[in-house]
Amino acid sequence: MAVRPATGLALEAGAKGKNLTEWQYGLASVTPRWNVSGTYMQVLPRVYSAAADGSDEREFLMDFFTDAHDMLSKLFLKGYQWPFDVRKVADGSSIIDILVYLETCKGRKVYLDYRTNPAGGEFSYDALLPEAREYLTRAGACFGTPIERLAHMNQPAIDFYRDKGVDLYTQPLEIALCAQHNNGGIGIDCWWQTDVKGLFAVGEAAASHGVYRPGGTALNAGQVGSTRAAQYIAARCQGDAPACFDTEAAAALAEMAALANACRADTGNVRALWQHAAEEMSRCGAAIRDPAQIRAYGKQVEVQLAGFAQTVKAGSRTELAMVYRLRDMLLSQRAYLTAMADYTAHGGKSRGSALYTDLTGGVKPFAQLPDTFTFALDETEAPLIQELWFEDGTCRTAWRAPRPIPEDDDFFENVWRSYRETGNID
Repeated sequence: MAVRPATGLALEAGAKGKNLTEWQYGLASVTPRWNVSGTYMQVLPRVYSAAADGSDEREFLMDFFTDAHDMLSKLFLKGYQWPFDVRKVADGSSIIDILVYLETCKGRKVYLDYRTNPAGGEFSYDALLPEAREYLTRAGACFGTPIERLAHMNQPAIDFYRDKGVDLYTQPLEIALCAQHNNGGIGIDCWWQTDVKGLFAVGEAAASHGVYRPGGTALNAGQVGSTRAAQYIAARCQGDAPACFDTEAAAALAEMAALANACRADTGNVRALWQHAAEEMSRCGAAIRDPAQIRAYGKQVEVQLAGFAQTVKAGSRTELAMVYRLRDMLLSQRAYLTAMADYTAHGGKSRGSALYTDLTGGVKPFAQLPDTFTFALDETEAPLIQELWFEDGTCRTAWRAPRPIPEDDDFFENVWRSYRETGNID
């Protein structure tokens, strides 16, 4: 897991982060990256894992479930209980996400196979949970193989992957527990302008979502935010750049040129450092979060940033471009890890797509799971907003109450509300 591009640069420029802890994770195909929700799961594909070389296929979900029909019912529910949700681990389908995650942690690859029925075909539609049985019955999909059911229910789902070079009729689909959205992000005002005048963040870059992002809101936020920002820019951002612009731009360019010169070498290491940073963030700061590991890796990131020009080396122009991206990535990781550590220090519990290990106050929903999955749910969902900003080379955080939703003062709406409540149009 890397982090959202350019977040570090925005924070370094003076923008504030808001609710950076909140992400959305779910099962997705690896190549291409696409959510395997809806009918991709509801047609009950065979789920198996294999060694890195493709050998040793195993339907590993049955190592956990004692009843194939229980497993298949949870798999069906995963179709519309996507994404991963800590509230649905004990009594819902999010246990599937955890089992896939654990399997990939072993170095194995996980696949959805639409060519063959799961459990050797030894299952009965009548024995599925009523929700799954009734849905598939109404859809007329209680027959055949998974690919035949998928073609019957949602042919465009097959066409999508075929257009991307993956034929579900002939090959399995590799999946993993992947990040989809940062539900937090850069703080904005009602015009989508950040704390830096003239810098706007829209769509998924902006902190305009909540802990539980309703489906489709990222598209709406992109459309509305970009329109609002464009209206503001057209009305308020006319004229020449301020007199200090040339001086400050020249200083920034000189700083980045000096970084390039310091990082030049015959042999580069930036690719390896990038891979290491991505793997470490995935290990401790993705969907499964151990506060102790978050703090430990956060210290590593601080050290890497402090000695960046001395330790990061680029041996080519391509690697030089990665130097700047790695720097932004580490700045972002410092912010996200600080936000997560601060969240738990303030008593924050597991919520949304984030499971925080809590060995003292938590409960492990299934005895078979590792202790990492001992956690406590956020029962209060206190509506406080965490803000984060860079100051004097460090990350600062603060908490505040959300701003109240403005009262609607539309005359016609008020008249209609009065009529609904009293039956009187006066």
